[in-house]
Amino acid sequence: MPKNDERLAYVGRRAYELARSGYYEDFASIQRALMKEGYADIVAWLEMPGVMAALAEICAITQDDAANGTAAFATRHLNERSALSA
Repeated sequence: MPKNDERLAYVGRRAYELARSGYYEDFASIQRALMKEGYADIVAWLEMPGVMAALAEICAITQDDAANGTAAFATRHLNERSALSA
């Protein structure tokens, strides 16, 4: 895999990891975090509507769950939803 593809794959995984963390409230905050981590050249890839919507939904779920003290449930819930939609 070429180095650029590896960076793209990493940024994609990292974006979803940040969304699931419960610390980011929306797509823009994840994008800013990735830029601070040195991936400004690749974050534009995340601006595809489906990716933005998925990250925003994950953020909303984990923010809700974190507010209710159920952050551990959020990750399990998202994994179950992913398995069902696959």
